[in-house]
Amino acid sequence: MAGRDHQVSLYDLESARLNRRYPQETVIQGVAAIDPRGRWVAGGAAEERVVGLYDLATGQSIRRFTNSAEANCLAWRPDGQLLAVGGLDGMLEIWNAQTSERIARLEGHESTLVAVGFNHAGTLLASSGWDNSWRLWDARDWRQSLMLPGLSYQAQFSPDDRTLAYIGHTGRIHCLEFAPADCFRRMPPNRPVSNSARNLDVSQDRRLALASSLEGFTMWDLSSGRELISVPSSPTSSALFTPDGRSIITFGRDGVMRWPLNRTVLTGSEEIRIGSGRLIGEGDRWYGAISPDGKWGCGTYGFATNRVEIFRLDDPTQRIPLGRHTGANRVAFSPDGRWLASGTWQGRGVKVWDLEARKLEREFSELHIATVEFSPEGRWLATGSHPVQLREVGSWGVQWSFDSLDSNSPWIPVAFSPKSDLLAVIVRDRDIALLEVATGRVLANFESPDRPTLVCLRFTPDGTKLVTLQND
Repeated sequence: MAGRDHQVSLYDLESARLNRRYPQETVIQGVAAIDPRGRWVAGGAAEERVVGLYDLATGQSIRRFTNSAEANCLAWRPDGQLLAVGGLDGMLEIWNAQTSERIARLEGHESTLVAVGFNHAGTLLASSGWDNSWRLWDARDWRQSLMLPGLSYQAQFSPDDRTLAYIGHTGRIHCLEFAPADCFRRMPPNRPVSNSARNLDVSQDRRLALASSLEGFTMWDLSSGRELISVPSSPTSSALFTPDGRSIITFGRDGVMRWPLNRTVLTGSEEIRIGSGRLIGEGDRWYGAISPDGKWGCGTYGFATNRVEIFRLDDPTQRIPLGRHTGANRVAFSPDGRWLASGTWQGRGVKVWDLEARKLEREFSELHIATVEFSPEGRWLATGSHPVQLREVGSWGVQWSFDSLDSNSPWIPVAFSPKSDLLAVIVRDRDIALLEVATGRVLANFESPDRPTLVCLRFTPDGTKLVTLQND
């Protein structure tokens, strides 16, 4: 505690005896909070708007944080890495105690903050202010998840994190109960990224998701929603797992690269290591695809050459040229390896190539910009354009068309379920329509809470989850 003279002392709660008295230069005023590991104490410093961090044992100053306003409440994340500071101006600021870096500024409260508190898992942050509101923030991406009326001078979660007690606008004490939701989960990256997301893949064992962007590629653990590793590189349009799970193949500005993937299962977790990338195909590539047997790859050149070819992943000098497709961008192998479909960006049409005869099988010139996707059982080809069409493989006749898209995007991302009975389609650029493959009928519509722009989607191999990639 700190007295009126700002002299700081530490007392033992059980005996109420003085434990130690800190030096005069240790100034803490207004608010204070001891980190959960018992290493540091944070508190208002003598300077206006400054929060000081001190060694709990000695009182020695370690570092200082300058906020937008004077601090009125503090809270540590349970691991002691982050400090939340609530200000007199209603701003909630998050600081990294190790690096003095400000992680986030959470705007929303319109008056002085009086209480902040993390849950025990460190995944949620509650705040309350004189604007008669308390808010709940997702501590993974710092987005506001909930707002309710009420003023509470304490934000306290129960030990199991299932209940939060707060005071409502009537002055009554309320308990808000939390329950895990399996129907939706957001998996934010560990660092801010630009609007550059490109493509998405899911590992065969359903455990990992892999996303490519103009800044490289990133991997997540699907069970925990935690980012495992991010590999910075040149702009990458596609990052794909090989079918054996031992490598990652990327297609991008630097060409086609193979990255060794090492996965070690530890007690209750998994260690991921990605080796240095090795160039296996030169030339700026757009999106790419890998054949189901993992032997062949196809990376489009776009307008650079307008050619379509496949190559051996283990010996890229073995190439099979198929022909030309102006603006070729998206490609997909059929499950039996017989066909390759190519779509375009700012070109025209969809082409289907016969890989056994090494020639063009069919061209759908009436389509404009389009994505392409074969169904896992090999019976259907979906083309993501305006409209989305389902065609029968072999006859190439149109089974049905779906034009309720209301989309500004010229091409439409689609994905088949593993049993080939469902087709997920991005509509309105932000939502998902789930279609019945047999009829084209809409079975369900999905909207995420904040409705971000979606650029890609994939089912997990067991069909229990639909993973999407958003462009923010």
